[in-house]
Amino acid sequence: MKLNKTTDYAVRILIYLTKNDGIITSKELSENTNVSFNYTRKILRKLSENKIISIKRGMSGGVYLKENPEYISLFDVINTMEATFKINSCLDEEVCDLHEKGECQVRKYYLSLQEKIENDLKNMSICMLASEDEEEG
Repeated sequence: MKLNKTTDYAVRILIYLTKNDGIITSKELSENTNVSFNYTRKILRKLSENKIISIKRGMSGGVYLKENPEYISLFDVINTMEATFKINSCLDEEVCDLHEKGECQVRKYYLSLQEKIENDLKNMSICMLASEDEEEG
Protein backbone atom coordinates (compact mmCIF):
# COMPACT_ATOMS: atom_id res chain seq x y z
CA MET A 1 0.00 0.00 0.00
CA LYS A 2 1.30 3.39 -0.97
CA LEU A 3 -0.60 6.56 -0.22
CA ASN A 4 -0.97 8.92 -3.15
CA LYS A 5 0.39 12.46 -3.23
CA THR A 6 -3.13 13.90 -3.02
CA THR A 7 -3.59 12.30 0.39
CA ASP A 8 -0.32 13.82 1.59
CA TYR A 9 -1.45 17.24 0.37
CA ALA A 10 -4.84 16.84 2.05
CA VAL A 11 -3.12 16.10 5.37
CA ARG A 12 -0.90 19.19 4.93
CA ILE A 13 -3.96 21.33 4.22
CA LEU A 14 -5.82 20.01 7.26
CA ILE A 15 -2.81 20.60 9.51
CA TYR A 16 -2.60 24.18 8.24
CA LEU A 17 -6.32 24.68 8.92
CA THR A 18 -5.84 23.26 12.41
CA LYS A 19 -3.01 25.64 13.19
CA ASN A 20 -4.77 28.67 11.71
CA ASP A 21 -8.22 28.78 13.19
CA GLY A 22 -10.88 30.56 11.17
CA ILE A 23 -11.76 30.89 7.52
CA ILE A 24 -8.74 30.46 5.25
CA THR A 25 -8.73 31.22 1.52
CA SER A 26 -7.73 28.63 -1.05
CA LYS A 27 -4.94 30.96 -2.15
CA GLU A 28 -3.49 31.14 1.37
CA LEU A 29 -3.70 27.36 1.72
CA SER A 30 -1.99 26.87 -1.62
CA GLU A 31 0.83 29.28 -0.82
CA ASN A 32 1.48 27.93 2.67
CA THR A 33 1.29 24.22 1.89
CA ASN A 34 3.22 24.32 -1.40
CA VAL A 35 0.31 22.78 -3.30
CA SER A 36 -0.75 24.37 -6.58
CA PHE A 37 -3.88 26.50 -6.41
CA ASN A 38 -5.92 24.29 -8.76
CA TYR A 39 -4.85 21.12 -6.97
CA THR A 40 -5.70 22.71 -3.62
CA ARG A 41 -9.20 23.49 -4.87
CA LYS A 42 -9.63 19.91 -6.12
CA ILE A 43 -8.61 18.54 -2.71
CA LEU A 44 -10.88 21.00 -0.89
CA ARG A 45 -13.87 19.89 -2.98
CA LYS A 46 -13.25 16.27 -2.03
CA LEU A 47 -12.78 17.13 1.66
CA SER A 48 -15.97 19.18 1.54
CA GLU A 49 -17.96 16.40 -0.16
CA ASN A 50 -16.92 14.12 2.68
CA LYS A 51 -17.86 16.69 5.34
CA ILE A 52 -14.36 17.20 6.72
CA ILE A 53 -14.30 20.89 5.82
CA SER A 54 -16.89 23.51 4.93
CA ILE A 55 -16.64 26.05 2.15
CA LYS A 56 -17.92 29.60 2.60
CA ARG A 57 -18.46 31.41 -0.67
CA GLY A 58 -18.23 35.13 -1.35
CA MET A 59 -15.89 38.03 -0.66
CA SER A 60 -15.09 36.93 2.89
CA GLY A 61 -15.16 33.29 1.88
CA GLY A 62 -12.75 30.45 2.30
CA VAL A 63 -12.65 27.09 4.00
CA TYR A 64 -12.69 25.93 7.59
CA LEU A 65 -12.75 22.67 9.48
CA LYS A 66 -16.26 21.32 9.87
CA GLU A 67 -15.47 19.86 13.29
CA ASN A 68 -12.85 19.92 15.97
CA PRO A 69 -9.56 18.53 14.56
CA GLU A 70 -9.34 16.25 17.61
CA TYR A 71 -12.18 14.28 16.02
CA ILE A 72 -10.75 14.10 12.50
CA SER A 73 -8.58 11.01 12.30
CA LEU A 74 -5.87 10.28 9.82
CA PHE A 75 -7.97 7.24 8.89
CA ASP A 76 -10.85 9.57 7.93
CA VAL A 77 -8.61 11.56 5.63
CA ILE A 78 -6.98 8.54 4.00
CA ASN A 79 -10.34 6.85 3.56
CA THR A 80 -11.63 10.01 1.87
CA MET A 81 -8.70 10.53 -0.47
CA GLU A 82 -7.72 6.98 -1.45
CA ALA A 83 -9.61 4.76 -3.89
CA THR A 84 -8.78 1.74 -1.74
CA PHE A 85 -7.11 1.33 1.58
CA LYS A 86 -6.38 -2.38 1.68
CA ILE A 87 -2.78 -3.51 2.12
CA ASN A 88 -3.39 -6.34 -0.34
CA SER A 89 -6.06 -6.96 -2.97
CA CYS A 90 -6.85 -10.35 -1.43
CA LEU A 91 -8.64 -8.50 1.36
CA ASP A 92 -11.32 -7.49 -1.12
CA GLU A 93 -14.02 -10.14 -0.93
CA GLU A 94 -14.53 -10.14 -4.72
CA VAL A 95 -10.86 -10.87 -5.46
CA CYS A 96 -10.20 -13.86 -3.22
CA ASP A 97 -12.48 -16.85 -2.90
CA LEU A 98 -10.24 -18.76 -0.46
CA HIS A 99 -11.52 -16.66 2.46
CA GLU A 100 -14.90 -18.37 2.23
CA LYS A 101 -13.25 -21.71 2.91
CA GLY A 102 -10.97 -20.29 5.61
CA GLU A 103 -7.99 -21.87 3.88
CA CYS A 104 -5.61 -18.95 3.45
CA GLN A 105 -3.31 -18.26 6.41
CA VAL A 106 -1.68 -15.35 4.61
CA ARG A 107 -5.04 -13.61 4.26
CA LYS A 108 -5.70 -14.11 7.98
CA TYR A 109 -2.40 -12.40 8.74
CA TYR A 110 -3.13 -9.57 6.30
CA LEU A 111 -6.53 -9.05 7.91
CA SER A 112 -4.90 -8.80 11.32
CA LEU A 113 -2.30 -6.37 10.01
CA GLN A 114 -4.97 -4.30 8.22
CA GLU A 115 -6.93 -4.03 11.46
CA LYS A 116 -3.86 -2.88 13.40
CA ILE A 117 -3.01 -0.25 10.80
CA GLU A 118 -6.58 1.06 10.69
CA ASN A 119 -6.82 1.22 14.49
CA ASP A 120 -3.54 3.12 14.68
CA LEU A 121 -4.72 5.60 12.05
CA LYS A 122 -8.07 6.02 13.79
CA ASN A 123 -6.20 6.94 16.97
CA MET A 124 -4.09 9.60 15.24
CA SER A 125 -6.00 12.87 14.93
CA ILE A 126 -5.15 15.81 12.73
CA CYS A 127 -4.80 17.81 15.95
CA MET A 128 -2.14 15.38 17.20
CA LEU A 129 -0.28 15.61 13.90
CA ALA A 130 -0.38 19.41 14.04
CA SER A 131 1.00 19.32 17.58
CA GLU A 132 3.83 16.97 16.58
CA ASP A 133 4.62 19.24 13.63
CA GLU A 134 4.95 22.24 15.96
CA GLU A 135 7.26 20.34 18.31
CA GLU A 136 9.60 19.46 15.42
CA GLY A 137 9.53 22.82 13.72
